Amino acid sequence: MVGFACHELPVRQRSPIQPRFSDEQKACCELVRMIAASGINVRDYLGQEHTITTATDNRDLVGQLQQFVGADGRLTPIVKSTELKLNVEGLKAIEVVDTPGMNDPIISRGRRTQEFIGQVENDDIARLRQVQGRIVGVLVNEMAAEVDASVTEILGRLSAEKDQFIPELTQDLNAQVEQLSQDLQNSEQKMGEYNQVLELVSEDLEKLAV
Repeated sequence: MVGFACHELPVRQRSPIQPRFSDEQKACCELVRMIAASGINVRDYLGQEHTITTATDNRDLVGQLQQFVGADGRLTPIVKSTELKLNVEGLKAIEVVDTPGMNDPIISRGRRTQEFIGQVENDDIARLRQVQGRIVGVLVNEMAAEVDASVTEILGRLSAEKDQFIPELTQDLNAQVEQLSQDLQNSEQKMGEYNQVLELVSEDLEKLAV
C-alpha cells in the first residue's frame, strides 16, 4: 500500500473558461464601452436627427462631422447613418452609399455593413425580378404577335388554295362525267353490235333447221 501526503497528491489545473459571444454581443459590448468613455447621456440622443446647416465650406463641414462619425467622435457610438446632400444637378436621383467595410476594427460598423449589403442584395433581387417580369411580358407580347401573324398567313394560304382547288376539282369531275358518258355510249354501241350478231346467228340456226 502506497500512501501520499496531501502536498504530494497530483493536482489538475484547468485554464479558465473563455466566454463565447456572438458577433452581435461583441458589437453591443463595444458600443457600451465607447458610450461609457464618451460620457454622453444616450437617452438625450436616441431617435433624434441632427442637421448641419452652419458649415461655411467643405473643411468646416468635415470638422463638424468628426463628432458624429470620427474615430474618436463623442456621438460616433450611437450614430446609425449619415446623409450628405449636394446641390449638384448631375447627381440628381443618384444615391452613393459609403460603408465602413467588412473588416472594420469597430465590430459594430462591420455588422452595419453586413446588414446594408443584405438589404442591397434583396433590393437587387427584387429589381432583377421586375426586369425579368418586364422581359417576359415583352416576349409574350412578341410571341402572341408572331402567332397572330402566322395564323393570318396560314388562313390566307388556305383561302388561296381553296379558291384554286374548287375550280380544279370541278374541272376534274366534269372530265370524269364526260368520260363516263363516252364509256356508256361505247357500251351501247357494242351492245347493238352484239345484238346484230345474235340475230344473224339465230337466222342461221333457223335455216339449218329447215
